[in-house]
Amino acid sequence: MKEAIRNSFATQRWIVARPMKTGLPASISNATAGDSTKFRGELYFGLFEGSKTLNYGFGDRKSHIWIQQEMVKNPQLFTFSLWLLTIMCLGLAMLFALISAVFAVINTVVTPVEVITGIAGLYLWNGIGALFSAGSVLSWAIQYYTKLHDNVMTKEELDQQWTSRDKAWFGYSFWFAVSAFILFAVNIIITTLAVRQPWEKRKPKLTMNKNPEGVIMLY
Repeated sequence: MKEAIRNSFATQRWIVARPMKTGLPASISNATAGDSTKFRGELYFGLFEGSKTLNYGFGDRKSHIWIQQEMVKNPQLFTFSLWLLTIMCLGLAMLFALISAVFAVINTVVTPVEVITGIAGLYLWNGIGALFSAGSVLSWAIQYYTKLHDNVMTKEELDQQWTSRDKAWFGYSFWFAVSAFILFAVNIIITTLAVRQPWEKRKPKLTMNKNPEGVIMLY
């Protein structure tokens, strides 16, 4: 879980897009029909930074993306509150992943006296971690379907007739966050199985007959 969340934070593939330039004269469009690189681009970014490569017909033009700066320059690109919520939820999910890992080790070594540090605590920490990781996934999914699915280009690039509509998708950084949620859920299932041990055959309790021979005893 910790590794999945850390990779989600550290990598720059929450969104990947392949924009293209539209509005080209027919002569240029026909001349570049067989070239899959001219007047096309590649763009990717994470929660904090990314990279953009655009081809204007004379070679690639690369630029670095800083998400916070882009939100100031082009506020139409992102919903700030959703971006912040994604980061906060992911950070809290990592915190509870660490807590659950610590208490899992404690429970394998000793039997804690306090309820919160025992099995109930493992359910709690993993449950809260799953909730926050789901929150990060949900907030970014809303960000994508309300903003990034239709456009990841700046106003200047839109004026130059670049488009990314239907050409952007979730990258592997996003799926790291999804896998973190799944791992939290798996932890809860494993804890439940360890407690209940359904593979153990329950032996029926033998009830002893207090008067096996049916003798009536008089006093």
